[in-house]
Amino acid sequence: RFVYQPVTGEVSLIARVNVLFSPGTFMKTGLMFRDSTAPDARYVFVGLYEGVLSLLQARSASSNGDTGFQFGGAGLYWLRLTRVGNTFTGFI
Repeated sequence: RFVYQPVTGEVSLIARVNVLFSPGTFMKTGLMFRDSTAPDARYVFVGLYEGVLSLLQARSASSNGDTGFQFGGAGLYWLRLTRVGNTFTGFI
């Protein structure tokens, strides 16, 4: 499931994750900013993966691969993703 809403300017998204899926389900839960809904659109994502890892992912140019950072120890968390100008900041 997802919610899509166009935004402009400085934006901060906040969500509390209180249900996680077990390892082996390949499911991600989190917050994302995207240039568009196109499959190869630029994006930044902060969230949790399979209830095991916390992560920050991004695609800086259309059609480029993803880059990201993974952190151990996911759990029930608050997430925040903020855009100020062209700077994106993720908090777990």
